[in-house]
Amino acid sequence: MKFQSLVHLLLCASAALGSSKSKKVDLLWSVDEYYDQVNSVDSYTMLEYTTSWCHHCKELKPVFDELMLSYEGDDSKPSIRFMDVSCELFGSQVCHGLRAFPHISFIVPRDEPLEVHVDYAAMPFAKRWWKRLVHRLQDPKWQLDEDRVFVYDGDRDVESMRNFIETIKGKDKQRRLALRVLDPAHTCEGEDDVQLCEEGKGFVAELDESQLDREISKLEKLIENNSDEQLGPVKFKLQIVEQLQSKKEKEEKEKKRKAKMSEHDEL
Repeated sequence: MKFQSLVHLLLCASAALGSSKSKKVDLLWSVDEYYDQVNSVDSYTMLEYTTSWCHHCKELKPVFDELMLSYEGDDSKPSIRFMDVSCELFGSQVCHGLRAFPHISFIVPRDEPLEVHVDYAAMPFAKRWWKRLVHRLQDPKWQLDEDRVFVYDGDRDVESMRNFIETIKGKDKQRRLALRVLDPAHTCEGEDDVQLCEEGKGFVAELDESQLDREISKLEKLIENNSDEQLGPVKFKLQIVEQLQSKKEKEEKEKKRKAKMSEHDEL
């Protein structure tokens, strides 16, 4: 802990000196900050995982700074936060599974705030004991959904990385619109694409929710057999059905969890 505190102070001093010259990518200060950021509901996160001994990491840093500066003045929401993660400082707590450096990842925001449910009562004694021990050493909030993480392995120049970011943002924007379309209380007023939103609402109104797998198969075949120019509305409908199916699976999982807790309480 003393070593980490010393490194922390050195990083702070370095950042303070650097800020007087030019704006830099944010440095990660703590494990809690990392998981708070990657589990944000209102910000994308672009991360460079680096080490001091990595030559390519040193070459990436000015390019990553330039990439961040290219988004200055961009008021689109959610915003993007750029961060430099020192894997020598934080190790497996945030860099587990990384085999080469630099490692670049783009993380999309959560749809809802992270809520951690640890049902100790429903666990067998041995598992309950083990979980309590683990949670004393590691905060249960230190988690990240893999399906929100997109790894970049292309050319390390600003244009290529911007194209990567914008592609993922575009797909995520459509996914979020699909979620809003599925909300009965949501109206399409104020949407960037009112027509697409209204078409989605009409599609949902006629959708047979007992035949979601069949609908997914039908839409996938349409996408496979037609040119890209014609596929915008079809891909959006597929996104709607997939989100609806995911929502139903989560509801069923939660229903089973509550049923299991009820059975345990009766015992």
